[in-house]
Amino acid sequence: MNKMTVKAEVKAENGNGLPFGKKLAEARKAASLTQQELADKADVHISHVQRIEAGTSQPTVDVLKRLAEALQVSIDMLVFAKPSQEAETRLSDVELLNQFAEIEKFADTDKQALKTIISAMIVKHRVELAVR
Repeated sequence: MNKMTVKAEVKAENGNGLPFGKKLAEARKAASLTQQELADKADVHISHVQRIEAGTSQPTVDVLKRLAEALQVSIDMLVFAKPSQEAETRLSDVELLNQFAEIEKFADTDKQALKTIISAMIVKHRVELAVR
């Protein structure tokens, strides 16, 4: 293995030992997208997606941003999340995930009001389950 290959492999690591290309492929599959669909949504050529997933190419910051947007995840999640963190924070309801992303932009008082409402709904749900 030459020096250039080693650098590429180190660069491909995303902080938790998982190569970025593999992480991208997992995120794409979790979103139920083909490579072509991801490429179309991110406005990149399919061969670029294929090279990134294979670990032979790295995305630019702009492409990384577009890939994350196409997958409806944050760049941090795509690059840095550990597999267990990703599993804990993955939501299957994309609409709900988008709503939470919007809520992050709210004023702290509005966020607190929503947390109170959500907490009340969770308690209600737990009570309903307990009385069944």
